[in-house]
Amino acid sequence: MRYLVFDIECANCFRGNGKICSFGFVISDENFAVQAKDDIIINPQANFYLNGRHGEKEVKLAYTEEQFYAAAPFPDHYARIKELLEYPDQIVIGHAIANDVNYLNSETKRYSLQSFEFEYMDSHLLYADYSSDAHPRALDKIAEEFGIEFLPHRSDEDSYATLMYVKAICDRYGVTLREAIDSDHAAIHFGSIKNHVITQCYSDKDEERKLRMARADKLKGRQREFVSYIARTGLQPADDGALRGKAVCFDPVIQLKDIAVLRRAINLIYEAGGSFVPTADSCDIYVLSAESEQTDVEARIVTESEFATLIGRTFAQIKRDLYPRPHRHKSYRKKGRGYHSSEQSRRLPNNNKKQS
Repeated sequence: MRYLVFDIECANCFRGNGKICSFGFVISDENFAVQAKDDIIINPQANFYLNGRHGEKEVKLAYTEEQFYAAAPFPDHYARIKELLEYPDQIVIGHAIANDVNYLNSETKRYSLQSFEFEYMDSHLLYADYSSDAHPRALDKIAEEFGIEFLPHRSDEDSYATLMYVKAICDRYGVTLREAIDSDHAAIHFGSIKNHVITQCYSDKDEERKLRMARADKLKGRQREFVSYIARTGLQPADDGALRGKAVCFDPVIQLKDIAVLRRAINLIYEAGGSFVPTADSCDIYVLSAESEQTDVEARIVTESEFATLIGRTFAQIKRDLYPRPHRHKSYRKKGRGYHSSEQSRRLPNNNKKQS
């Protein structure tokens, strides 16, 4: 078993299709001892466009444009790259590798070449799972964290830095790479490419983390909406009521429910003399959903039914007030999956009637 770590640099990535200008790789044994390292320089046969985006700096590649244009184009290197990637007894690794696999795929389509066929692992998933850092981190930041020195944006050097931080993670936890991949801590599932179809690499922990992050982002957005709604409507607590002088907060499960229902509930809080705050750290009353576990807050915790006695309506009643069911006239009778009036029913064909 060997490990192949690779990295790709592109002249440009217009429309997500990378024009590859270098394919760098490092090969090691299972103990991370480097056996081979090389940077394959490729003529991209395209213009260079390396301007940064979203506030990033312009990418500085390790070679000049003249050096790239003097090299052979991708088809001339295809056989060697394919042999490297499809070696039978190895684990293919890359940092944020999904983009690089996509670039390989787009180049084979561009030059009408046979698809690559291999499985791969994203080393960033391993880093994220073992560091509990949910946010994507650049390779140079991870390398700095582990004290790894390398030349950024030179493909073989990027590959080496990736191999070294994978080694550092395995050393830190006293596991082999295979154990790290298969452990319950990470549970990484390999990605693959075959017949120009790409299956993404993922980990069970990463999927759970994405769900938590999406829920947290939605909750923050909802809390901003509550603050904006209160300011926009100019809500002020009534002089008297069951919640006089009390700040109320809903637990996250409740805060993510129907926004119109929650706005009406907030109105009722103010009508009862209270106010609403989106976070528990500054509330007097914390409304706990029946779907939530008991929480440790300093405020008085009340159930949804107890809260309903304070504002005079349950969430279900508020929902019915806002979304009343349409009245069904008694002359309507059920027919199949729909409803037909008496007049319509008289016009429906009678399939049981004897045919003359």
